Amino acid sequence: MEILKKLPEKSLVRFRSVSKQWSTIIGSRRDFIESIVVRHPPPKLPIFIFHHCVPETFFTVSPVFSPTTTDNVVTIPRPYHPSSFHYQYSRGLICCSSIESHLVTIYNPTTRQQSWRKIKGIYEDSYPNDYSVCIDGTIYYSAYRKSREALLLSFDIRSERFDRILVPKALSEAMLTPLDYQRLVNHLGKLGCICCNGGDTSIWIMDDPEKQEWSRTILCLPNYPLDLLGADVDTFSGATPAGEIYATQCKYFFDKSLYVYYYDMNQNSFRRVHIEGGVRDKTNKRRRCVKVFAIHDHVENTMWL
Repeated sequence: MEILKKLPEKSLVRFRSVSKQWSTIIGSRRDFIESIVVRHPPPKLPIFIFHHCVPETFFTVSPVFSPTTTDNVVTIPRPYHPSSFHYQYSRGLICCSSIESHLVTIYNPTTRQQSWRKIKGIYEDSYPNDYSVCIDGTIYYSAYRKSREALLLSFDIRSERFDRILVPKALSEAMLTPLDYQRLVNHLGKLGCICCNGGDTSIWIMDDPEKQEWSRTILCLPNYPLDLLGADVDTFSGATPAGEIYATQCKYFFDKSLYVYYYDMNQNSFRRVHIEGGVRDKTNKRRRCVKVFAIHDHVENTMWL
């Protein structure tokens, strides 16, 4: 098994066919899969999920953008509106869901597999919003109830258990603001919530998950900072492993360059990174749209779904 741990991920996927024992070790044995996930540090540059909306609905996973790519293409049923699709990434696996078609699928870019699953929720009258984050095997997401109550919920992937997270009153009120002004993030291994309320931008951090104690830091940003980046950036996207807050152009229409914007809250500094392949295409007359999701902690995972 120690020899297998030294092999490239693509070779491991192929070698599953050597024997039933190798297949079990590579695709199902937890300690082996964990060794593959952690053996390389996350890349310095992000990879991206590009959700293509026309002529059919599919997504690709790549560090660069190509409007005609045929690699790592995952075709999915088309809902009434492309914005109903949402993505969540954790340890090499991508969860794609749609509230309109009640579609949930797990995709592994390493093995190029898909898997489907249905799980009963915690509150029948709650409506999950667009954003969630996965930290150490627990998915955190916000939801609303008909009584206009904001909830912060968690789902443990291992035990398949739902729980409610207690939040300060000020954070609960901020979670009732439009979704464009809030985002759950993994901030240096802790659950965080970026809120833009009344123009001020702050980040709430759950410092102690067991006691569910929170702290708040007001960021040195101008009022409604995302408005300064243009109409294509309408919300924060997340936080990098280094703690930088970033935002992507969530919708790309092929008519301008494609960027990711970063903010270092410790240095109070900004930077902008151009996505390779995302260049202006004045010859494209159709109003095509691609949704962009950045992944900054990508790892390879040989788990067989």
